[in-house]
Amino acid sequence: MNRDFLEPFLKIRGAEYNSKRRRLHVPLDNNGGNLTTVFFSPYVMVQRIEIHSHTIPDFSSTIDETCYLKINYCQSGRCELSLNNGERTYLSGGELAVDTGQATDSFYYPNAEYTGIEVFVFLDSDWRNDLTLLGESVEIPNLLAESCRKYSRPQIIQTDDEIKSIAESIDRLIAAQAEYARVYLKFLELLFALGNKDFGNGKQKRSFYTSTQAEIAKKVYDKISNNLDIRYTAKELAVEFGVSETSLKTYFRGVYGCGYAEFQQNLRLKKAANLLAQTDKKVIDIALSVGYKSQPKFGAAFKERYKVSPLEYRRRCKFENKTEGDDNVLGKR
Repeated sequence: MNRDFLEPFLKIRGAEYNSKRRRLHVPLDNNGGNLTTVFFSPYVMVQRIEIHSHTIPDFSSTIDETCYLKINYCQSGRCELSLNNGERTYLSGGELAVDTGQATDSFYYPNAEYTGIEVFVFLDSDWRNDLTLLGESVEIPNLLAESCRKYSRPQIIQTDDEIKSIAESIDRLIAAQAEYARVYLKFLELLFALGNKDFGNGKQKRSFYTSTQAEIAKKVYDKISNNLDIRYTAKELAVEFGVSETSLKTYFRGVYGCGYAEFQQNLRLKKAANLLAQTDKKVIDIALSVGYKSQPKFGAAFKERYKVSPLEYRRRCKFENKTEGDDNVLGKR
């Protein structure tokens, strides 16, 4: 197996490699995040990604990053791609990127939720002998790499229904620990579907941000998430970070995928929902702790988002927890 690829993953506590099943499983956090890699050969593999945090450990290896093909499909969430030229762009649900060394490994997920798959083919190796169908070498990885390698940025497309269906089938098969052969056949199906797509146009209508612009957006996120009881206006934060209000909003939307005001309200209401479910704090106290000055305004915003009042939401959570507890007790008898 490709020890250069495996080594940084195996340093993570709880990581397991099963040579018989050709699987590497790496737990990422306490919230159920994980990476599961299926090896078709030492040089060809597909990885299922499930993440519930903003960052994951750095898995950088000693592999020459100019000699690989990486296909990154985002099923849901948002992933930062850090390019070698210092720019940042963000892959979101339904998008697929083909990278031949234009991007460094990225480990930041703006919304702390991400699912997707990643394909790796190490093109400087003897991969052709391993990637075959009916005894014939599958040349698509090399053809994709040749069409994309001449550009300074990864080539990114919005997937059609065919590619989306195949990629999500691979995700489900890996999650269900399906046999290696079933995953391999779907993997080949994905390659053949991608072989018919035009990646190498070099004319992508998408936004790219400097590292400073991306960092400003992240600092804004930290500011509002750590002080939910304070309502910072975009104008106030723009002054603090030395940019125009329009620029601040543009950077924030680019990184996090929605407007500053919308994101701030969603963050407050999500925190309020957690407090309602997990504590016995009064509703007015929860409202004040997430930046609402009155209970009626908080109640209206909460109901618009969750379709029930705060008190009904709390009742529902307690009832569901009680029901689950009763089921566990019954199951032990």
